[in-house]
Amino acid sequence: IARKEYGDKNVDYVLYPDNLREADGGVVDEYKSFTLRNGGNDSDFSRVRDPFITNLATGLRFETAQNMPCIAFINGEFWGMYTLNEEFTDKYIQYHYGIDDNNVIVVKLNELDEGEEQDMALYRTMMDYILGADLSKPAQYKKAASMVDMGSFADYFALQLYIANTDGPFQNNNWQLWRARKTDKSHPYGDGKWRMMLYDTDQSSGIYLDGANGGENTLSIVLDSEDQEGYHPTLLFKSLMRSPDFRREFILACCDVQNIYFSSKRVNVMMDELNEAMIGKELEVLVDGFDEEMEQFYGRTYADSPDIDGRVWIASEEALVEGEFVTVYIDGLVDGDLAGYIVEEEV
Repeated sequence: IARKEYGDKNVDYVLYPDNLREADGGVVDEYKSFTLRNGGNDSDFSRVRDPFITNLATGLRFETAQNMPCIAFINGEFWGMYTLNEEFTDKYIQYHYGIDDNNVIVVKLNELDEGEEQDMALYRTMMDYILGADLSKPAQYKKAASMVDMGSFADYFALQLYIANTDGPFQNNNWQLWRARKTDKSHPYGDGKWRMMLYDTDQSSGIYLDGANGGENTLSIVLDSEDQEGYHPTLLFKSLMRSPDFRREFILACCDVQNIYFSSKRVNVMMDELNEAMIGKELEVLVDGFDEEMEQFYGRTYADSPDIDGRVWIASEEALVEGEFVTVYIDGLVDGDLAGYIVEEEV
């Protein structure tokens, strides 16, 4: 975080060249804070789940933070590989939407994250109404829709269910929303409606189950659950689902998530882009075996899990020993997997 006592009160730098402001289309060139993330629950696996899911979800009607891979040094000492994440703050809203940071309310896990103490009254009013109203009645749903951006909520919940997030809003964790305090009808995001913000999605997509829960009916699990109380997001979702209008919005959101944003074609293109960034690099690879059909050895990097992540194909004229580490120069891709040849050690 940048503070005046450290020097400049903002980081005046283009951290992400494609991070554009909604207000005028210009590049965001100043930041109050950012986060270095080690992958969270994914730190012992691919380390790309959260940024990959976030990038796929960009364009849906909730906030997604910019991110990029980086390496960190502390006082010149190599400290590891991380993801440089944009952070959701009142300054984030100001820089992206042109809404004054003093007019921004951010609530995280039912607690005020940005704003003034009295702002929680606005939040409680919204939650109390939606949880207590009969949203199957059009008039009551219309009033609820004046408090929250239904498209944002529909997209957000559809995404969370699609990726089978087991550490997200349906577990009352890792959820956040924002609104402008004073309304400005001339500004599309100054209407005072609450909108969702996506973060920390790494405990998802079957991370601990080798992807075995891909066919799980996550929607039924959430709708049939009964152990929530207070301002739990699951209760909020259940109440919204009583409305035929919201159910229609939610069904369309589910279709968009599955058929557009997370389509196999789009996922493969983004994964190829990630892999292409590795071409020209040398990687330490653990030899896993020999593929008779491909007539090549294969392995994985420290960040890859067996049977979950992709392989690294290794061209070698000599037999390799399963379980040994070799240095591989990546010079191409084979069906989306990295491929390269062994770097000979200098004598």
